[in-house]
Amino acid sequence: RFATPIWVTGALIIAVAGAQVLAGADTRERCRVWIAGAVTVAVAAPVLAHSALTFRADPTVPMCAVASYAGWTVNEYAETLGLNEATVATPDIGGTALVSDLRIIDLGGLADAQLARRWAAGDAAGLRDDVFAARPEFIETHHEWSDTAGLIDDPRLAADYVEIVRTSRTDGLWVRRDLAARLEARGLP
Repeated sequence: RFATPIWVTGALIIAVAGAQVLAGADTRERCRVWIAGAVTVAVAAPVLAHSALTFRADPTVPMCAVASYAGWTVNEYAETLGLNEATVATPDIGGTALVSDLRIIDLGGLADAQLARRWAAGDAAGLRDDVFAARPEFIETHHEWSDTAGLIDDPRLAADYVEIVRTSRTDGLWVRRDLAARLEARGLP
């Protein structure tokens, strides 16, 4: 994902350089280039076909969808609650950071050194302790991140937070219990 610009630029450079090489090549050299190209296609085609079939069977989520459920939705709840400064704990920091003004606790550990150390050490209990000690206004639970960390089954989640959005057994958005009453007073879940 992070190397996408490199792949695109590399393909352009190879195409331009290849055209320059072919322009000055004799027939024998051109034949070698065409054979090398054919071998490359023969090797790459099955890999690309497998990738396409795998993606079709289990597609990744587009960034706009992540931005919607992990960014805009949380923003709307924070705005409804009148929170000028709020925090969301989420493993989906890319989409959230793209559209949200909220402070982000990175449950995946990509942008949080302390949580990254917890993941590296296999310290799920310490990770949960850090998250609940921070008392974020919102917690987004999501697939394996929440299951692996034990966040879904931690009794503090049910004790201190109220689920306001549920999209599957593990996917949901939770608001701190002290703020949930304010949402209910405004007629929101």
